[in-house]
Formats: sequence, structure tokens, C-alpha cells
Amino acid sequence: MFNADITIFNKVYDPKTRSDKYVRKVLKGVHVEKTNASQKNDSKVIVNDSLFVSIPFLDEYTSPKKFQETKDGYTIQNSDVIVVGIVEKDVESLKDLKDMDDVYTVNSVEVIDYSKCLNHIEVYAS
Repeated sequence: MFNADITIFNKVYDPKTRSDKYVRKVLKGVHVEKTNASQKNDSKVIVNDSLFVSIPFLDEYTSPKKFQETKDGYTIQNSDVIVVGIVEKDVESLKDLKDMDDVYTVNSVEVIDYSKCLNHIEVYAS
């Protein structure tokens, strides 16, 4: 069921530089479902690819607010970026990812906390 690895780039604000930075975290053993879709509208083709990721709830998960302060563990929130697969390098900006395949921006995150055996995080991205 957990068929893939992903790399999350968490967007964090750096008050020193007054700009956003991206903190890289690789998560192994997650469930990934990719949907490739497109629409033809007159002379344009509109690509609307999407991604669903189910992440087993790990001890190193932290809330987005706490992550902004500590940068420990990992978090996931809207506007973060997911790359399917392992990315070995840090990035300065999202432009560094433009030549890569399977890059998605997080649209929705739901923390599922039913019981100890079913806890996971569901992420939707496009």
C-alpha cells in the first residue's frame, strides 16, 4: 500500500532576509496516487494533473505553527511543494524545481487521528 517516497519542501518565512525559504524533508514509504488530466478548450490544452498522498502518522510530524518556530521534524500545509521521489538537493526558490517531473503544490491537508493503528495524513495537491 505504501508504494513511494516523496520530498516535501516546506515554505517558511525568514525574518532576517524577509523572504520565504524552503526546508527539504524526504518521507519514505507513503501511498501516492497520481491523476493525469487535460482539457482542450478551443485552441488551448489545459493540464490539470493532481496528486493524493497518504502519509502514515510519524512521531516526527509537528504542527505548521510549531514547525515555523523550530524547523524540527516535518509538517505539511497549503502552499508547500511535494516532489514524488527523493530530491537530494536543497532549493533556494521554486524555480530550482521547474525542470523536475512530478512537482505539485499542496491544496488541502487533513490529519486523520482515529486510533493508534489508523492515524495518517491525507494530502491533495495539483
